[in-house]
Amino acid sequence: MTTSSLIDRDPARPIRMACSITAGLGLGMAASLALLGATMPAGAAIDTGKGRKASHSSCSSYKPGRNSVVRTFCTGSATAVVTAAGTTTVMKGGTCGKSGNYFSVNVGVVTATTFKGSKPNYFGIDVPPTATSFNNAILSYAVGGAYGYATTNSGTVASNHKSGTFSGTDLQGNAMSGSFTC
Repeated sequence: MTTSSLIDRDPARPIRMACSITAGLGLGMAASLALLGATMPAGAAIDTGKGRKASHSSCSSYKPGRNSVVRTFCTGSATAVVTAAGTTTVMKGGTCGKSGNYFSVNVGVVTATTFKGSKPNYFGIDVPPTATSFNNAILSYAVGGAYGYATTNSGTVASNHKSGTFSGTDLQGNAMSGSFTC
């Protein structure tokens, strides 16, 4: 199965699904992203006080399939708070739900490497569907000038799947942490 067919078959999780398969083959996340032509870089943020930043309100102005935008998660009720590179970013409008073998949270905009301009924020996590705690979930992010795939991570998920916490380290050794609500 090619990487592009993975995207065609499950557009709700194109990057993380391919990453988990690629990771199982022993390839690094950087190679996975290059194969997909996708990045998860930092985006515009608005200071909301108390050292936190909220994702740019124009999330919904990005259109999948245009200008290297792969997928958007901008109109739901999920919120993610991610701290990376010394900046805490609040993103709103995402989705949460159980799908197949995962409970997934996605907030923000996924872009390809060919995306031009200031890159938008993104957070995504996939954990087992009944997990209340986890280690090494599929976790990717792009906030505050930092982006990556947190290959080493742990966290919790409320038994009702309405909230959770996470912390981890990406491939470059950068720490990240945060929480989400559904």
